[in-house]
Amino acid sequence: MIEWFNFALIPTLKLLMLMLTAGTIRISRLPEALGFIASSVKGNGFKYTWIAVVFMLTALFSNFMIIAALIPLILMMNLDNKSKTYLLGLTILAANCGSIILPLGSPSNVLLANKYQLSIWTFFNAMLIPWCVMALVTVFITAISPNIKPDEITKPQRIIRFDLILGAISIAICTLVLWYILSWWIGFIIVLVLALMAGKPTHIIKLREWLIPAGVLSILTIFLLLKSSIDFRISTIDSSFFSAIIASQIIGSLPTTMLFMGKSEFIGLAWGVNIGAIGFPIASLVTLFALRSARKSGQIVIEKNILYRIFISSLLIGTIILTSIIYLTI
Repeated sequence: MIEWFNFALIPTLKLLMLMLTAGTIRISRLPEALGFIASSVKGNGFKYTWIAVVFMLTALFSNFMIIAALIPLILMMNLDNKSKTYLLGLTILAANCGSIILPLGSPSNVLLANKYQLSIWTFFNAMLIPWCVMALVTVFITAISPNIKPDEITKPQRIIRFDLILGAISIAICTLVLWYILSWWIGFIIVLVLALMAGKPTHIIKLREWLIPAGVLSILTIFLLLKSSIDFRISTIDSSFFSAIIASQIIGSLPTTMLFMGKSEFIGLAWGVNIGAIGFPIASLVTLFALRSARKSGQIVIEKNILYRIFISSLLIGTIILTSIIYLTI
């Protein structure tokens, strides 16, 4: 029961806190203001500006929170279907890569930080190399992608100052939690109250704010039960790295993290599940969430061949570079 509380319930509540924050941010219309600024960039600079902003925001906060807040903005941009698919794919790539660096950056990182009781700086140092490598990979994939330039987004109208303040406070609270300055459960309570205060009182009960955390709790519970019946040990960094990448493409990075924790080498596992999350959509809950949200919107017909080119090429390049680093330096 204690293990379920520590490795299933607590990570789920942390994810719910981030999702509620994303909902409050959407209501405050901060993403629209961000899109207005990015779309005003002249020439070919839009896609680089957009991807850089997404990468850094997910590095500072969480991929789920940023993706949940930005996907609606991407879908409303005045782009042809091909360009919109490229922008969606590059945004997902930047979110998955940017979130590598911090303990609350992704659900897998939350589990790893809880299991190994790592401080934020210890985790930062352990993940700095793959984060830098994937930053370069993201820049390269963005550079070889077609130019993307939507019509300038209209400046947000009717911004309610009260909601804007609530959005800013939610971001500040999440920042304090992410940097271990504020206890996560105090942060959760504050964010929940702020979400109840923002916009219409009924927005808090919308399905998408609760569906993902509920699914995560179910997945973690199932694989926590399976873990006790599966006995194996992977003792080397390279074996842990490759095993985590391969398993992530089959069952997803979050179940892989749950199964491999305590049974494989930390660096190899942490690098593997974070790089593995960039591959096939099933590997990352963030990717699945983003694609599901895009499909349900009816504002885009996703061209899968474009997404696979972005994701698989990034996975292969990142894996080759990090494999070389593992064998040469670690």
